[in-house]
Amino acid sequence: MILFFSIFSFLFGISAGSFINAVCLRMEKGESFTKGRSKCPFCAKMLGWKELIPVVSFLILKGKCLSCRKKISPRYLLVELAMGVVFLLVFLKQLSFYGGDIYNSTFLIHSLYLFAIFGILGAIVIYDIPNKIIPDGFSLSFISLALLGLITRLFIEPFSFIFFLDILAGPVLFLFFYILWHVSDGRWIGLGDGKLVLGMGLFLGFIGGISATALAFWVGALYALILLFIGKLLSYRKSKLSFSFKNLTMKSEIPFAPFLVLGTFLYFLFEWDVFSLAFILSI
Repeated sequence: MILFFSIFSFLFGISAGSFINAVCLRMEKGESFTKGRSKCPFCAKMLGWKELIPVVSFLILKGKCLSCRKKISPRYLLVELAMGVVFLLVFLKQLSFYGGDIYNSTFLIHSLYLFAIFGILGAIVIYDIPNKIIPDGFSLSFISLALLGLITRLFIEPFSFIFFLDILAGPVLFLFFYILWHVSDGRWIGLGDGKLVLGMGLFLGFIGGISATALAFWVGALYALILLFIGKLLSYRKSKLSFSFKNLTMKSEIPFAPFLVLGTFLYFLFEWDVFSLAFILSI
């Protein structure tokens, strides 16, 4: 049964990835994602069922439209596979959390809740990378689900000082990002990122929210340094392929939401506590 649910989680994830792709692409074009069928971005032909099977259709059709034969962006395949892996890892984490008891009454509900959380976070990443903006609809959906989870905790655990800190985590993180946004006039950080960390604090709690945010800053800084190094290296070789890298400077705008989401996912999976890490390093 565990193998069956693992496969189901992966398939559910790639299906969610296909849906997220469609939603984000339609939003980018200013179209409603609740009306009309999916169509080819080139010839505008309505897609048949053979062209809408996640992952499989892309591979069978070799990444080309069945009608006009133009190449379809690999983004479709990558997003679907990525969400499949994310949902599978979420399931395995849940399996560990519940001691392998998949028949626990709350196992299914909690798993579906987490699928919804990480599905929305996946949509935020997919939309933010090309557009450098986080739609309020995504942020508010994430905040609402995170707040629902926090409220639910009131019914299953006693109120404590730690719980009080977990309630404050979201607002404190948002205030920190708001100050950065206000002082820099939006040059250092976007207000959309502030809304995202508000949800992160509500979802992960005080230690988790701060740890995930710290991880995001560390990974983001490392990523920027690597890109700058590659840009400098390629600029000396005057490679045509290095155009995007050569234009990268310390003032270049890099979407930060993907790093915040990555930090959230890493903390969820491994529970890396930056407070404990700082204590160990200080010894």
